Amino acid sequence: MALSKRALGSGKWKMLRLRVLSRDGWVCTYCNKDLKGADATVDHITSRKVGGDIWDMDNLTSACKSCNSRKGAHLFGGPCNAVLMQR
Repeated sequence: MALSKRALGSGKWKMLRLRVLSRDGWVCTYCNKDLKGADATVDHITSRKVGGDIWDMDNLTSACKSCNSRKGAHLFGGPCNAVLMQR
C-alpha cells in the first residue's frame, strides 16, 4: 500500500487526476454536484484495497469529497453504477 500512497502524491497522478476531472466535466458522477477546489476528488471505482488499477482511467471517476468518503472501498450499487455505465 505504501507504493500507491507515494504514487498518489506524484506529478503523474496529479496530471491523471486533472484529466479525469476534465473528462467528467468537473461534476461528481455519483450525485451530480459541481466540483470545485478541495471538494474535487477522484475515486477508484474498484478500490486499491481490492486490487483496482490506480492508473486505469476506466477505473477512475470524479467524485465530491462526501461521496468518495461515503463509498470508501465499496462499490456503489443501483443508480450510482448506472451513472458510471453511461460514460
